[in-house]
Amino acid sequence: MRQALLLLLGLLLTATACSPPEPKKVQGPHIFLVTLDTVRADHLGIYGYPRPTSPFVDRLAAQGVLFNRAYAHMATTVPSHASMFTALHPIQHQVLQNGHRLDDSVVTLAEVLDQAGYKTAAFVSTEKHFSPGNLHQGFQRFDEPTLQRGERYRRGVGTVSRALDWLEGVDFQQPVFVWVHLFDAHYPYHQAHRMPISTQERPALESLMAERQVDESVFGEGGHDLWETIELYDGEIRAADRQVERLFEYVNERLTPAAPEPAAPESAALGSTLWIVTSDHGEGLGSHRWLRHGRHLYDEQVRVPLILHMPGVFEAGVREDVVEHVDLMPTVLGVAGLQAPAGPLKRQGRSLVGAPGDNGDALAQRRSFGGASRQSGRFEAGEKLALRGARYKYILRTEGEDELYDLDEDVFEVQNLVGQGLDVEEELQQRLAQRIRELRQEALPGSQSVGEEAIEALKALGYVQ
Repeated sequence: MRQALLLLLGLLLTATACSPPEPKKVQGPHIFLVTLDTVRADHLGIYGYPRPTSPFVDRLAAQGVLFNRAYAHMATTVPSHASMFTALHPIQHQVLQNGHRLDDSVVTLAEVLDQAGYKTAAFVSTEKHFSPGNLHQGFQRFDEPTLQRGERYRRGVGTVSRALDWLEGVDFQQPVFVWVHLFDAHYPYHQAHRMPISTQERPALESLMAERQVDESVFGEGGHDLWETIELYDGEIRAADRQVERLFEYVNERLTPAAPEPAAPESAALGSTLWIVTSDHGEGLGSHRWLRHGRHLYDEQVRVPLILHMPGVFEAGVREDVVEHVDLMPTVLGVAGLQAPAGPLKRQGRSLVGAPGDNGDALAQRRSFGGASRQSGRFEAGEKLALRGARYKYILRTEGEDELYDLDEDVFEVQNLVGQGLDVEEELQQRLAQRIRELRQEALPGSQSVGEEAIEALKALGYVQ
């Protein structure tokens, strides 16, 4: 009998040792991050666009915080998302183009939340960006499409459907961190979502294109038409907006089961849920004679929408302080009451909770292109680095003339003020040099994220030793 009891005890101990550990008990807000690929801020209604491309996001923004001066660090998908998830600049993390891989030593936002006991899940719309870039780390569920021949990406409706399927099995007793990436506004566009320009809208759009100094011939060179492109691009933003609404309403309904129908953002009982809506970069659409992105550091490519919605934490309104994607990680962790562990690199950014702090700068860069890109003439030689202050933006070019713009007076950056004797020119050069110097000291060993061309250009100005 004693031997039987000992055998039973041994079996129980073995089963206990082999059983999975209990999930961590953690209290914190649910966090939903939506990144709208290739959506430039000034094509959303809440930023003054004259067409109804984003009715739901506009409503969400009206009841949350809208950041009017939010900036991406590169106008390229993977580097931009890498900065969102690490609070590091490209100079530091060295992910400078799609296909580059984030080093394993860098701890991401998803990893911090995973270790803290969050359920983490990501639903992305492309298969060649994020897993190769090592941005899937920290996600317990990472859902990316398996595309068929001829498919470039998964439509937003499919990506959100996958997210909703996963959420069906979530009881929300444990906080979740969900990232949804919608690629709809990225070229190539789909005719099915085309948003025709009405007779009433045409005059306002013609005036806007004149302000942007859009040269219609650049569309003809690419086999496109200006107005057709606007109709298709705007339609894709509208399609993505519907999917953000669909996701929000589902979550809202799950978290407020007594409500007879999904509540509008202004009445949502979501005080324990943080919603973040942003973009990784914008799109040229003919501004500065460029249709796509990745080439320039003008606002149409690096100024992005940013909305934070969490009743009771973020007071509704518009903020004018300059903010960057590196601010997202400290903001999320601050709201969740967590801290990122120390790592090999010094994290950047600041929490956006509370009143605006001192107005800072936004740093953006463009890598040096070579090979076929350089030979085609589509990309100028050398690197570009830009510092955007409260009013002015300075663009350093390692090859070619530098640029200085007064963004209060020259929204679309068409009047270069370099060499006109403004004191702010030297001031911004100094601040840019100091920022680069500090970040290079905090970069991964052997980093060449800012090449020697850029350093030599700064040395010629007398600001980098």
